[in-house]
Amino acid sequence: MMSPVKIEWHVNLRQTFFCIARALDSIGIDDINHGHRVGYMAYACAKAMEWSEEECQLVFSLGLIHDCGVAQKRDFYNLLENMQPDNVRQHCVRGYELLSQCPPLALFADTILYHHTPWEELKHIDIPDRDKRFAALIFLADRVDYLKELYPRDEFSNVTQEARNEVCLEIGRLSGTLFERDLVRQMQSLLSKEFIWFSMEYHHIEALSQSLPSTPFFEQKLEVGDVVAIAMLMANIVDAKSQFTFYHSQKVAEICHSLARQLGLNSEMQKALYLTGLVHDIGKLHTPEDILHKPGKLNESEYLCIQRHSTDSRYTLQMMFGQSAVCEWAANHHERLDGSGYPRGLQGAEIDLPSRIIAVADVFQALTQARPYRGRMTLEEVMQIMSHEVSCGRLDSKVLDVLVKNEKEYYELSIQESSPGWVSAP
Repeated sequence: MMSPVKIEWHVNLRQTFFCIARALDSIGIDDINHGHRVGYMAYACAKAMEWSEEECQLVFSLGLIHDCGVAQKRDFYNLLENMQPDNVRQHCVRGYELLSQCPPLALFADTILYHHTPWEELKHIDIPDRDKRFAALIFLADRVDYLKELYPRDEFSNVTQEARNEVCLEIGRLSGTLFERDLVRQMQSLLSKEFIWFSMEYHHIEALSQSLPSTPFFEQKLEVGDVVAIAMLMANIVDAKSQFTFYHSQKVAEICHSLARQLGLNSEMQKALYLTGLVHDIGKLHTPEDILHKPGKLNESEYLCIQRHSTDSRYTLQMMFGQSAVCEWAANHHERLDGSGYPRGLQGAEIDLPSRIIAVADVFQALTQARPYRGRMTLEEVMQIMSHEVSCGRLDSKVLDVLVKNEKEYYELSIQESSPGWVSAP
């Protein structure tokens, strides 16, 4: 039996929004920090409109995550094609669905659903006035960020005065139809000031967020289920990046939970390992899609690129969860008992039981899923490889023994597309 580990069920909500924004930057656009700028412009405009501090901070957060329904780079490229791109509904609906299923963030769902809806249509939709205002402002800030990128920068990489003027003229031309009039007037006033343009650097925006006063939303005490729901949201964003890894994080979570229970770990540890499984691959959002989808063997530099994801996972999770053990376990899922793993080359007793559990769950689930270079393996093929990994001293034999006793059930759990969650995992 392992020594008890105190699990801190706490999430830094402010940092979570920035983590999502950075994750979305990694999906495939060249112009990063789009969410940061949209959030900042929306916040500045809301402050100028004298909205409440709570509303200003909520719309800031909305700007950071407004594209959470975007799954792959082609979706982003579509948004950059013109002022009113086609096929925007899909990512709005997906974002709405993701947030609707995440109770702590469900209040943002309607805004995300309508954040590309023209004002002349939005004003007639039956949703709360606040959601309507939020959606209108996010749409305006989003398109301002799109417009400014249509013009070349000066020799010092600043947005030129000509570009600023053209942006203001264009949103003015669309005032009352695409955009809400009062918001346009206030945004034009803001964009006439140098301060706004110079403040659109990501480090200035993140520094601003650290100086904001407390509001009820960010001071709320989250329950265990809320923390898991946020982790599930992140898992859905990660898994959607590739058709070959869809459901991977959720399935690893379910397998971890079940293995922990059958190994005699207490319910707190079972839930913590479920959470770890959900977020263990969050660093893969920084991995290029071309590498994830490569149909053949990775070359040396590509493999090195893949290896980054466990370290990226560690630092991303520390922003969200602080120094929780979950961050360590997630970052260790590619460590091996013989020291051959990565990124730190841990071995033997340096790898604790939770890290060993997630390593077994991750390998097992990956083998049961199709990949660009192979189809789904049979149970016999999977167990042959798992046994070889144990005999070579890379994976934990006690953890695998538990899996072997119920191998058919674990295989079925791993390949089914429905997700029972930790409450009902076998």
